[in-house]
Amino acid sequence: MRQLTTTPQDVAKKFQYWQTRTIVATMIGYAMFYFVRKNLSIAMPAMQLELGITKTDLGLFLTLHGLLYGVSRFANGILGDRVNSRYFMVTGLVLCAFCNILFGFSSTVLILGIMWVLNGWFQGMGFPPCVRLLTHWIPPKQLATKMSIWNTSHSIGAGLVVIICGYVVNLGCVGAFSFLL
Repeated sequence: MRQLTTTPQDVAKKFQYWQTRTIVATMIGYAMFYFVRKNLSIAMPAMQLELGITKTDLGLFLTLHGLLYGVSRFANGILGDRVNSRYFMVTGLVLCAFCNILFGFSSTVLILGIMWVLNGWFQGMGFPPCVRLLTHWIPPKQLATKMSIWNTSHSIGAGLVVIICGYVVNLGCVGAFSFLL
C-alpha cells in the first residue's frame, strides 16, 4: 500500500485554495442578498403607478423591513454560530428569493407588507454566516485586510441590482422581483 506524504507546503497551498474559495463564495453569496433587498427601491415608482400603492405604505414596508432586519441580524447571529454556516446562508437567500417572488406577484398592500417584512427577517441570515466562515478561514493578522476586500460585496451587489433591476423594471414592477426565476 502506498503511503501518502503531505508536506507543509502542500498543506499551505491547500489552505490558501480553500481560504480564497471561501472569500469568493461568501462575497458572491452576500452580493446576492442585495438583489433581494435593494430591488424595492428601484421598483417603488413603478409600484406606485401600476398598483396605486401610496408612499406611506412603501415607507411602512421599508421601516418595518429595516427594524426586523436589525433584530434578525442579532438573533440569526446567535443561531448562526450553532449551525452549519453554508446551509444557513443558502437557506436565508432561498427564503428571501421566495419572498421576493411572492411579493412580485402580489397586488394587495397586506400581502406585499407581510412578504417584505418576512424578507427583512430572512435578510438577517446573510451576514452572520459570512463572518463566521471568514473568521474561521482567515488568520487574525490577515483578517482586517481580507475582510475589507470581502466588504466590496456590498458595493458589487448594490451596483448590479441598480443596473439589472433598473432595466427589468421598465418591463413592469413585477420584473424587479421575479427576474430571479
